[in-house]
Amino acid sequence: NINLELYKFFYHVIKEGSFSKAAQVLFVTQSAVSQSIKLLEDRLNQQLIIRLPKGIKLTRSGEVLFRHIEPAFNMIASGEAQMSLINDLKKGVVTLSASDTICMYYLPSYLEQFKMKYPEISIKIFNRTSSETISMLKKGIAEIGFINLTNEKEDLLEILKEEKQEDGFFVSVNSLLSSDKVYTLADISRMPLILLEKGTSTRDHIDSFFNKHNLSLDPEIELGSVDLLIRYAVLDMGVICVAKQYIEKSPYKDKLKLLKIKEKIPASTLGVVKLRNVPVSRATGEFLDIIVKDKV
Repeated sequence: NINLELYKFFYHVIKEGSFSKAAQVLFVTQSAVSQSIKLLEDRLNQQLIIRLPKGIKLTRSGEVLFRHIEPAFNMIASGEAQMSLINDLKKGVVTLSASDTICMYYLPSYLEQFKMKYPEISIKIFNRTSSETISMLKKGIAEIGFINLTNEKEDLLEILKEEKQEDGFFVSVNSLLSSDKVYTLADISRMPLILLEKGTSTRDHIDSFFNKHNLSLDPEIELGSVDLLIRYAVLDMGVICVAKQYIEKSPYKDKLKLLKIKEKIPASTLGVVKLRNVPVSRATGEFLDIIVKDKV
């Protein structure tokens, strides 16, 4: 049960090669250094250092002790250096979780700006659904998440930003369906639909809307990503339901047309969230700053 300060004095005496130089490094008197080394030797009941007319010499016990404590102090110094890099945003990791749709259509512009500003910072992205993202936040695996917000609020989550997303029904420009005609929801329900798989928040949102109008959707094709929906629609294989913002960012936007719907589809809400009362890293904070303030 020896005060670690005593080992610190011992370490610096050996590294500097003298009691006087160690005192200068430690900003104490030479007498304080001598007393600390004497106290350490008394506690260990062994002589560690032999004073010579010019310098010092380690005893066998001193050599053994220094060989063990030197790596520890080197690791502390390395840790301090790493903390300094993190504080200066020259090192660090941003961990986030989001669906493949968010990863493809929402995040790229923010990620590009962040990497240009902080090229040394690593970004770790978990491709997960909204419910899985919430679970990853609660487990501490991800610091921030991008989820589709529902009426069921999560008390453990803090919403940092909300962004409305307006869904629309799209078809190929080659489709016989007219972009000038106004269709009803009943019309849409009878069309050859290509929708996301059940269980996704996007699919749940549109199913719920049709159910409120006493209609159900029975798609001919169910797929796992918005990108696949868009590609199938371009091939004129059916009608898709996708957020208009994502179509605008798609390279295939000129190959699709929007169908007019009589009933207004309620907007879904994308939320940028983190665990409530849990601070994020400096790097993640900078990334959030770009997103929340929408500097892109």
